[in-house]
Amino acid sequence: MTLKATMRSLDEVAAYLPFHVDDFDAANAAFLRWRESGDAEDLELVELWTYCYTRRYFIAKFLRDSAYSSTHLDILVGKAFTRARNNLEKVKQPERFASWVSVICKNAFINFLRRFRDHAPLDEARTAAPPHPDHFEHDRLAAHRAVERAIDRLPPSLQTIARLRFLESRPYDYIVEATGRPAASIRSYVNKAVVRMRQDPELVALFREIV
Repeated sequence: MTLKATMRSLDEVAAYLPFHVDDFDAANAAFLRWRESGDAEDLELVELWTYCYTRRYFIAKFLRDSAYSSTHLDILVGKAFTRARNNLEKVKQPERFASWVSVICKNAFINFLRRFRDHAPLDEARTAAPPHPDHFEHDRLAAHRAVERAIDRLPPSLQTIARLRFLESRPYDYIVEATGRPAASIRSYVNKAVVRMRQDPELVALFREIV
């Protein structure tokens, strides 16, 4: 099965989730419910999201380089999912469960790359296909959704300007005209939004994952 076909099959599984795979807030809320209730259905939802996120994470990474095989993908998904599943009760910050899973995936991928580069034939390393821009679609969409949610967590006074600047990429003169505020005020609001967003847990976790 090709990676694109694997992604389509994953989407079919992810359709059983009551929220999008990239919705960290909803995943965290589901995990907190399970930690409080211990209910089997809550645990099943947590496991389903963990599997979908883990598999989606590695598919997105593998789409960037043709040197990796579907066997590598299955091994990585199995290792990361098992590590997360076996340590659910050890999560110290349950409100940041999704970020915890993303760190597990990131560390597993880093370790894989080290082993792969040490053992891959020289020809394979030289002939690996360069990443296509479409291969970064997962990261782009995940980042966009994360920024949207981070803006929703800003004080109401900052949200409109932050959306215009960071989601619509509007220039300052456009924002000045649209809001009727002076340029100095707009820049001040943007700076305040930037300071808060740099400390947003979901954005910090996503940056660590993508980088």
